[in-house]
Amino acid sequence: MSDLTIGDVGVTLQEQLLGQDLTQDPPVQTPLDLTNAQKVELLFLIVPPNSTPPQPPVKTVLMSILSPPTNGVVFYSFQAGDLVAPLGMGKNGVFKFSIRVTFNNGNIFYTNIDGQFSIKDDSVL
Repeated sequence: MSDLTIGDVGVTLQEQLLGQDLTQDPPVQTPLDLTNAQKVELLFLIVPPNSTPPQPPVKTVLMSILSPPTNGVVFYSFQAGDLVAPLGMGKNGVFKFSIRVTFNNGNIFYTNIDGQFSIKDDSVL
């Protein structure tokens, strides 16, 4: 079973972003406060399984922040043309992603672990 399907529209990816509170010993993970976020971007690409570089270019789309922003929850609903199979993917592939947050003060936060889902192409027999 796959997590996504090529051509999906309206399917929502939702993630809670976490930061480390270094004021505690040992440090603890807490929701990333997005109150002063200028923009949140989903960076993703779809590749064949076991692909080796070069990979197709990364697609970047703007994500939305779920209220309240102090909970660190962001989401994106896939639009037409977002989930397109790369050449040579076949029936199954891998959807790889990371999230980049740019804050008003110029600081940039990247998710420290890249996300990954399986994706299938129902048009391939």
